[in-house]
Amino acid sequence: MNPQSKSVFCQRCGDRCLAEPTSKSNARPFRKASRGLCAPCAVCTFFHDEDGGVGFALPPNFDPEALRLPHIQEQFARALVVGGSELTMGEIDWDEVIRKWSSGAAS
Repeated sequence: MNPQSKSVFCQRCGDRCLAEPTSKSNARPFRKASRGLCAPCAVCTFFHDEDGGVGFALPPNFDPEALRLPHIQEQFARALVVGGSELTMGEIDWDEVIRKWSSGAAS
């Protein structure tokens, strides 16, 4: 763990998450920050956001269970690699992404 890491609360769901300074200011679509979103909420926001994410490409009735499909996860993994993202596939808990998809509320 980075010695500059600190525990903060996600601004979307309120869960505790780890914050640390970015080491790659050009990382896309995700980079570390001193405050913001937990990994599952960041992924949800990316899929919902029509300006900075892919929300425009999803049908209004998109079922988040589709995020479990291997080909969807493979495409997402490629987007992380191509963008030099600081978030890795290993850090994504897809069950949590799906749980937080609609509400964003902490359980």
